[in-house]
Amino acid sequence: MKTFVGENYWSAEFRIPYAQIEAQPPKTGAQWGMNIRRARTQAQPPVIEWSRMRGFPAQPQFFGIVDFE
Repeated sequence: MKTFVGENYWSAEFRIPYAQIEAQPPKTGAQWGMNIRRARTQAQPPVIEWSRMRGFPAQPQFFGIVDFE
């Protein structure tokens, strides 16, 4: 996985095991809704989300968009 932290943004490269999630690999130009959530009780703030949810983490209408290149 490759990551980069900029001044006001970040990026990450992920490997997705499509067979494990029973999905076909997306074609170039496809878009998926996605959110990433990190919970660390010893950190402040303890929960960080890529796309901030409004009280409950599973709200697809607030997910970010992943573009496949």
